[in-house]
Amino acid sequence: MARSLCVCGQIRDSRKPCERCGSGERTHGEVKYGSEWDRLSKRIRKDKPLCEVCEAKGRVSPATSVHHIVPVYVDETRKLDETNLISVCRECHEELDSECGILYGRITR
Repeated sequence: MARSLCVCGQIRDSRKPCERCGSGERTHGEVKYGSEWDRLSKRIRKDKPLCEVCEAKGRVSPATSVHHIVPVYVDETRKLDETNLISVCRECHEELDSECGILYGRITR
């Protein structure tokens, strides 16, 4: 049986809705955005090789990923919108994803 982490935090059979919350949605780590996203993400990181969040705080860290300011699960149409993307390091990306989950009601404290 293929297992995955539900958006509510429950481990579930990835082929069935979650027993706890009924969701069939995938977590961020399971989402595949496709080759167009891969090319755009690579270009964004090439154009902005430093974490934009760290830079704003006076730190210097290499960007390892690209973050959607408005998450794709909130507005799918902004998935490839460059004005909705920032280069971030792993630490900042994890913090931002957590904040977005709380902001958009997908994670509760």
